[in-house]
Amino acid sequence: MVIKAVTGRSWERDDHGAPPGTRAGLGLVWTPLSCGGGYWGHAGTGFGYVMWPAVTPDGRSTLTVSTHGRPGDNDTAVRQIRGVTDLADHALCAAQDGRDGPFGGRGPGGPPVHPGR
Repeated sequence: MVIKAVTGRSWERDDHGAPPGTRAGLGLVWTPLSCGGGYWGHAGTGFGYVMWPAVTPDGRSTLTVSTHGRPGDNDTAVRQIRGVTDLADHALCAAQDGRDGPFGGRGPGGPPVHPGR
């Protein structure tokens, strides 16, 4: 973990609401994937939106999920983040396995997207 290399201590908590095994340090967050491995990112929120960028350690797979609407109640906000992290997990695992992602190899409504192929 990045912060451990700098301070000699690691930071890990279970009550942050992110997927289990998530770690953070110096502005970057490591999130494990259900298919093995994981991704780095730094999510953010503002008035009316949530951004969830992700990049695999080798840099070959990246994505950014953006949602409009930021719930005011905690239960709805947790469901929204779980939906976003499930989408990121599905897309990055599909890319790792060589399968097409959630849009069948196309950006949403766009031309085929097959970087590195």
